[in-house]
Amino acid sequence: MTKAGEDRLIKWQRKQGRVIESGILTEQAGVFAHRVTDQRLIDRYRVRGNITQRQWEAGDRLYQTWYSAGRSPVQVVGMTVRVDGGGAKREMSEHQALCWSSFAAALKSLPYSAQSLIVDVCLHEVKVAEHTKRVGRGRDGGMYGLSLSLDFLADHYGMPRA
Repeated sequence: MTKAGEDRLIKWQRKQGRVIESGILTEQAGVFAHRVTDQRLIDRYRVRGNITQRQWEAGDRLYQTWYSAGRSPVQVVGMTVRVDGGGAKREMSEHQALCWSSFAAALKSLPYSAQSLIVDVCLHEVKVAEHTKRVGRGRDGGMYGLSLSLDFLADHYGMPRA
């Protein structure tokens, strides 16, 4: 793609609301890369200013713990042929068990009403408005509830307040 084409693509993506960092240096001399910084829903909330950096770090840490515990959907399935006809057992490793207990402790530290909101937004990519509509709460307190819940989570992780 030509430089002019890249510039038009970036302008179009920015017009669509995508946030792109330009000018990231690569290994090749004189070659610049572009990185989209709002891939997940919680990233977009941070970029828009709906949540603080501390709140984002707490939500991201919860996501990383959940992902390390093996709770995300399996992207690739092993296709080995088995003689006995049984499927392979998926046992939890020691690291996964540690991550799972850390994840469970983080959720238990939150108030019950905040748990479902945090899980929906941070892990399952459900918008705050959709979550509040589904649980039957008014739309007004949704983003405030997310900020408060992420503050509780950051306190659990011992993150310093700014």
